[in-house]
Amino acid sequence: MRILFASWAWPSHFYPMVPLAWAFQSGGHEVRVAGQPGLVPHIVRTGLPAVAVGHDVDGSDIMRRFMTRPAAQGRPLDMSRDGDDRDETGAPRKRRPLALYERMADAMLPDLLDLVRAYRPDLIVHEPTTYAAPLAAAALGVPNARHLWGVDFQYQARRFEQEVFAPHLERLGVGSFAPQGVVTVDPCPGALQIPTEHTPLPVGYLPFNGSGVMPRWLLDPPARRRVCVTWGTTMGAFTAGQSGIAEVLDALGDADLEVVAAVSARDREVLGPVPGNVRLATMLPLHMLLPTCDLMVTQGGSGTVMTAAAAGVPMVVVPQLPDQTLNAQRVAAAGSGVHLPPEAREPADVRVAVEKALGEPALYRAARGISEENRRRPLPAEVAGALCRRVTA
Repeated sequence: MRILFASWAWPSHFYPMVPLAWAFQSGGHEVRVAGQPGLVPHIVRTGLPAVAVGHDVDGSDIMRRFMTRPAAQGRPLDMSRDGDDRDETGAPRKRRPLALYERMADAMLPDLLDLVRAYRPDLIVHEPTTYAAPLAAAALGVPNARHLWGVDFQYQARRFEQEVFAPHLERLGVGSFAPQGVVTVDPCPGALQIPTEHTPLPVGYLPFNGSGVMPRWLLDPPARRRVCVTWGTTMGAFTAGQSGIAEVLDALGDADLEVVAAVSARDREVLGPVPGNVRLATMLPLHMLLPTCDLMVTQGGSGTVMTAAAAGVPMVVVPQLPDQTLNAQRVAAAGSGVHLPPEAREPADVRVAVEKALGEPALYRAARGISEENRRRPLPAEVAGALCRRVTA
């Protein structure tokens, strides 16, 4: 079979699909990965064949607006508005969460349609916000499957998708499309996932956080309890600094801990001096580091949370964006971590939360339980076979 994976140029949305793409390829299927030009180097580094489609779009203006909204300060993003409430630009608020993804669809769709016509895939697998993929699938009669990053944040937008993308459907000459696909592939352990109306196809989460070289110090047992502090890669792309990571490192500077700051190359350039108990790890894949850690302090990005969940590591989550807030809420509800709300985000509050979490056995039991559940889920190779059977049935 020919399998086409698709993602816009955001690596953390693409990476969760990599193990399934590998499974298809190693099973003898022909795989291609379509993405905007900015994603192509990331695709190539996975060993998968890349196809550039469309052009890159700078969505940082939209993301910065998200970071100044109430959701960015610890309250969940409300996508359930049905009224005429409008934002400062006059646009209906219910469209705003999809505005960035409309831009990506516009940028990708013409080239993606050409690729699907030429490549003739038997199945298109896409992450939830690459709407060009289900639009192309609907236009050309190809089944599509949605692949989640973790907690199903985009599920909240489902009631608005047909309306928001109606102009695209009209231009394509089709009445509707299926953003949910013929099935949703779900790598998120049930303890963390939100309830949905559909029955997903579960798959075990195999972390892929990019490639890297394991440092020698990871082979030695830590002399003290090890805490990973990471703000992922998203926040540095939309802010001038590290969005609080430097302050958190200072707050933990005199603690009897080994603190490992897992930072991007961009953040490392502007971080400055760090306390003596802080070890800097630049562009070190988290799946190499986290199994050696006792706790993680994080902004709550999906890849970070899912990697910690797979490793059985408890978390202190300090969310900055709407999807991170939902992740933090689910971690707290599962009992495997602490969600710091807006009124408790000062570095001193993080220090208190870290000390409390390290002494709370219940967090470790819950985190280990989620990790064990993840290991019992089907492997990507099994899910690849199930998708083939569903498509050919």
